[in-house]
Amino acid sequence: MRRKFHVPILIVSFILIANLCQTALPQSVVSRQSKAPVHILGSDSFIRDWFILGVFPNSRNTLDSPDSGFHKDYLVAIGGEARAEVTLNNRVSYTDESGTPRTAQVQHAQTAPSGVLHFDKLYGRIDYRLAYAFCYIESDRDQTVTGYFGSNDDAKVWVNGELVHEYPLPRSCKARQDTFTFRLKQGHNRVLVKICERWGDWAFVMEVLTDEFIASMGERPLTRVLRDIRELDMCLTGMDGLEFPIATKSFPKVDWSNPYRAQRLLGDFSFEVQWYGPNGKKLLQPQASGWYSAVIEGVSPDGLLIRRAQRFYGRADDQQKQPIDDNAAGGAWAARPKLLESYPEEPSLQLIQNGPHSAVAVSYLAHQDTKSRKSVLGPGKHACTLNRYIQRGQSCLYWITLPKDYDKEVQKWPMIIYLHPSSLQGHDLSRIRTPIPPNVDEIRNDFPFIVLTPQCPDEYDAWPGDLVVDLVDEMVKQYNVDARRVYVTGFSLGGRGSWSVAVDYPEVFAAIAPVAGSYGQPERISRIKDVPVWVFHGDSDRLLPIVPVRDMVQDLKDSGGNVRFTIYKGAGHGITGRVYRTGELYEWLLKQHKE
Repeated sequence: MRRKFHVPILIVSFILIANLCQTALPQSVVSRQSKAPVHILGSDSFIRDWFILGVFPNSRNTLDSPDSGFHKDYLVAIGGEARAEVTLNNRVSYTDESGTPRTAQVQHAQTAPSGVLHFDKLYGRIDYRLAYAFCYIESDRDQTVTGYFGSNDDAKVWVNGELVHEYPLPRSCKARQDTFTFRLKQGHNRVLVKICERWGDWAFVMEVLTDEFIASMGERPLTRVLRDIRELDMCLTGMDGLEFPIATKSFPKVDWSNPYRAQRLLGDFSFEVQWYGPNGKKLLQPQASGWYSAVIEGVSPDGLLIRRAQRFYGRADDQQKQPIDDNAAGGAWAARPKLLESYPEEPSLQLIQNGPHSAVAVSYLAHQDTKSRKSVLGPGKHACTLNRYIQRGQSCLYWITLPKDYDKEVQKWPMIIYLHPSSLQGHDLSRIRTPIPPNVDEIRNDFPFIVLTPQCPDEYDAWPGDLVVDLVDEMVKQYNVDARRVYVTGFSLGGRGSWSVAVDYPEVFAAIAPVAGSYGQPERISRIKDVPVWVFHGDSDRLLPIVPVRDMVQDLKDSGGNVRFTIYKGAGHGITGRVYRTGELYEWLLKQHKE
């Protein structure tokens, strides 16, 4: 494969051609892309981004009659409920119950993290009203999908003008109250939801799942019993409490305290036990009085790797019985397992010595066998989700772009991780327009990288390093990623994230390229002295001034670091176009790899 990149001299010509092509698009397509929320299939199952049009009357006197708001079409002026395409500019006039002329307007709203859209937050606590919610679903092909729906109260759902679901009664809103299927065509599909409020709360929630998404849920059956699994305790066979004698010069047997419940949840599940001393060293027999950690690991019948750690106290015969402090007797896995492929001879766990006495693995509580989880995606850009289980469930949406020869060449590919700025955080993957691969044909058409573009969940105020490296681990397991050639770059908040994740996990990355980003702990910068770094910044950047970045680059050089520093004269904060459109950056990355 050709590895040399050449930036076209006439970039302006490409920009003009792109603009002309956009101008030639049908107006409805341009309108959809620029004005309406778009939910991308294959990312998050919840539709989280909507245009809301309201409010309209839902008269108490006609709730269960043919004249109710549930049956009345308030959108006749913009094509009717079956044909309406809602935009931010829509204004719909109507007459309320008292005969007063009113106007309903459109506003942009996002759901709560649970996926529920609460109308009370938009309109306050009002009764006997109705509103419409509108968005597009983008599908990469014609297909039938499954919808999950919940509402308070009556509801209808149209897709491309077809009424695909209705519920005509009062109820409280919960996820997955209703299930239905409907057809999607390739491209953008209109979705209109009508929610009629009677009294009390007013809300709805909608999910759309492809067959592939449903299959992936089936690959993670442990998520259904996650809470119950955490409540399963381990015990010492034939002994009371957490103490065992060390005079026998052997460790005792360990089992589930409730084997029947474990079998019901996990199936016929056997496991191996490894013992570790206070310093985390693996032991074959107890050596002295003190705390020891039992590490239990096994594979359930459906291919899930289950791990658990628990602390027990080894006591000499002449030693008085020790009080057991649950808070002091802890043992668990660190949140960061090592890369499975980089360290095949070592278990992907690390003991820590302070935590609850019956701690479970806090990262990768369960995952499929590596061989069965390899992705079957072909070349191109794909929307995906990482599900992880630390203290609670969490999802991170991401784009993954595979090289054009990914399915033809049996090889390991280098991977670039692009971290976006703060303005794009959330759970709406349609907002993420990655600058990598760059929209320059001579680079894009021969781009020998897997590109991972995650979306930072909005509950964080900075890129969480453990989330990024969990994604790296997931990519190594699912795709043909060369774990020795993983690179991270990002802009603004993503530039700061590139610095911080590399400082926290220098063993993961072969090189980093922060763009217009600073780092708040320059005293730790020497941790990446062995990681090649190429820094980009504008000398007129007012949002993130160059001075602290220049000082940090100098500190890195003084510590023996391998660092390049490109300063754009007269440039402000927005320098991504200049950085990511140059082939020299990608040529440099390809030369970097971990030993």
